[in-house]
Amino acid sequence: MNKRNEDIEQSLKNAEEIEKRLKAAGESKEQMILEAKKESQVIMENANKESEQLKNSKIAETRSEIENIAAKTKASLLADKEKMITDARKEVGGLIIEASSKIIGRNIDSETNRKMVEETVKKIKE
Repeated sequence: MNKRNEDIEQSLKNAEEIEKRLKAAGESKEQMILEAKKESQVIMENANKESEQLKNSKIAETRSEIENIAAKTKASLLADKEKMITDARKEVGGLIIEASSKIIGRNIDSETNRKMVEETVKKIKE
């Protein structure tokens, strides 16, 4: 009977040991799950931060490009405007000289013609 009691006691001890190990394994598993959740949360937060930084960077880059294009377009338009004004002044000056020549009734030499155009353009600018 002693042998049988010893076997039963040993079996109970073994069962308790197995139960402790299972409990420890379960706790370890829960701890691993918690750690994995925390790690995945950190990864998601970092990904969101990087995404936001990239978005802000691209927005700033696009704004800068738009400003550069706008500045170049404005400069080009101003240059075109100045050229058109200069060309118009020369054309008006030439027409004035031509009309003056007809009124005077004589042909003006090229040097006098040039001086008159320059004077007329100068007066138009004022």
